[in-house]
Amino acid sequence: MAKELFIVEKEILAKNIMKIFSEDFIDKNGYFESEKKIVIFLKKHILEYYSIKDYERKKELKWKDIKLPYIPKKFLLKPSKDNLEKYEIMKYIFMTKEISKIVHAGDSNREGQLIIDNILDFFSEYIKDKKIYRLWISEQTEREIIKSYFEMKENKEYINLSNEALARAYSDWILGINLSILLTTKSGELFQVGRLIYPIIYKVFETEEKIKTFKKDFFYQLEGSIEDKNGNKLKISLEEKFKNKDDEKIKELLKIKKVKVKKIEETIFIKKPKKLFNLSDLQIELNEKFNYKFEDSLFYIKKLYEAGYITYYETDSRYLTVDKRETINMILKKLGKEFENKDILYIEKEIGNHSAIIITDKKIQEMNIEEKNIYMAIRNRLLSNLLKEKTIILKKEITFKVGKEEIKKSIESVRQKGFLFLESDDQENKIFLTEEGEEFNINLFLVKKETKPIELMTEISLSKYLENPFESKKEKTERRTQLGTQTTKTITIKKMYDESKNYNYIKLKNKNFFLTAKGIRLVELVKKLNINIGAEWTAKILNEILFNVSEGKISVDEVVDIMKKEIENILKNIPYDFNFKEEIKKEKIGKCLKCKKAIYENKKAYYCSNKDCDFVLFKDYKFFNYTLRITLSKARKLLNGEIVSFKAEDKILNMKIKINGKYINLEKEK
Repeated sequence: MAKELFIVEKEILAKNIMKIFSEDFIDKNGYFESEKKIVIFLKKHILEYYSIKDYERKKELKWKDIKLPYIPKKFLLKPSKDNLEKYEIMKYIFMTKEISKIVHAGDSNREGQLIIDNILDFFSEYIKDKKIYRLWISEQTEREIIKSYFEMKENKEYINLSNEALARAYSDWILGINLSILLTTKSGELFQVGRLIYPIIYKVFETEEKIKTFKKDFFYQLEGSIEDKNGNKLKISLEEKFKNKDDEKIKELLKIKKVKVKKIEETIFIKKPKKLFNLSDLQIELNEKFNYKFEDSLFYIKKLYEAGYITYYETDSRYLTVDKRETINMILKKLGKEFENKDILYIEKEIGNHSAIIITDKKIQEMNIEEKNIYMAIRNRLLSNLLKEKTIILKKEITFKVGKEEIKKSIESVRQKGFLFLESDDQENKIFLTEEGEEFNINLFLVKKETKPIELMTEISLSKYLENPFESKKEKTERRTQLGTQTTKTITIKKMYDESKNYNYIKLKNKNFFLTAKGIRLVELVKKLNINIGAEWTAKILNEILFNVSEGKISVDEVVDIMKKEIENILKNIPYDFNFKEEIKKEKIGKCLKCKKAIYENKKAYYCSNKDCDFVLFKDYKFFNYTLRITLSKARKLLNGEIVSFKAEDKILNMKIKINGKYINLEKEK
């Protein structure tokens, strides 16, 4: 009997599918099978793109021997060594099982579309006559999965999404490989770069440079405070700034002892709640409110989605698709009459592949504190937008006469709380009782102030910058100006300061990003080569191209040709004999334990600068059956004679460096 094959990206969805169809699925050691269905989930990629070594059919290949630009005639896939067992199971199913139709159940985004499409293309000879359908879900609830299953479209309806993902993957390969080889061979130092990496590095560099060159400007202002009959105080600052504290005008102004209310204007307005969360807004809110790092909040957001408590999280939208009315109505049934569905939440033209992040109607069970905080933030934002009661604010604009100067002060007070009951929204409730013509006593005093430099980059400011890297501010960010999805940005930023990833371009300290010595060297190299791979170039060139692919206006092959020309334009302006090796100053890691000379870092090890010395400490150190990863910070400590802790599977090993003759060993401290 021919069976329906579900190829699922994530285990949680596979389990939900089997639970919903409630057939007697048998665990076949790598996939599940019932009388009518086969379900297999991937966990991770079973295919990967060829490397240059694969294309050249060489086990060893030095980058200096590769002629640039390097563009494969055809991009090829191969089984991934990290998931070979699952690959073999997939191959076995295609070769031996009678399949009636295939259900593509990858994640409901570009990458998820491509992951399963690549598998279907790789095994196309076995499924030529098979119908393929796409299960596109926005929440992990039984109702949503059943609804999506019975409304499935043929997978070919998603061809533009798949092509966009494919064009992005090819572009990333072309940029990453060619630029990394170019920068590494011209400097003699490993520099891995890509579409997002350099724009991030340069923004951190640019910010630090502005701070370094900033010159403080000191000035003086006159300030004082007045008090109403109920003791409410109001600060008054004169607008004029003085360079010299001995200015004659200051002496005259200090004589002022009275402030008179010239005019009071009152207006009442309705304050609207903030729009529903997209992923970027949500991560920023959680960072500001709970101090959650972006990588941590992403982890818990993903968990909430997989548990079925929130809708799909990787979204740029702040609005809902019309099909979410059903979810909202289900939620409203559990709420009181104070809430209602509102048409303003549904704006289809403002939505990409997914709606804003909202809660589902699933009853919540046990959650940890992080999950609860995130869930409640999403819930309260939704309820703020569903609440019938309006938030009414009284705005009082008071014009004060201080000597000859008129000063305007705005005071807002809450007349009706509305959504502020759910979200504070930083709304200050100020009260100052006065009337026109009233006079107040004031004692002005001189305050010395200084101009402030811009702030260092943080996860929040870097995320906002990558959302729209252009200087001109827009009221809304177009999808094609963004540099990567919010998930990609979070992962890339983490990778760049995580020492175990071996990039070492930026470091994170007290919420602020700083450039490392290696990051500075990369910026200097790119400048000397006069390469334009910054944020605006990426947004204008690459994102615009990919947007056109998603609209079906250009093909993937055309994108490859465009990227080839971009690489050729970069290469043609670089002198053949350009060499940056002699110009860079390598970062000293520590002193050699043998000859006391400087220790430097390369791709695989920490080595002595003395050519006659054989000191080498490999980054992947073999200790019996364990491989200990020696990061830069660990290397510094070891060279300084400190004991360093390493995690080895379920053990913690405390290690110290020892010299045993010509060998450099790590020995366990008791």
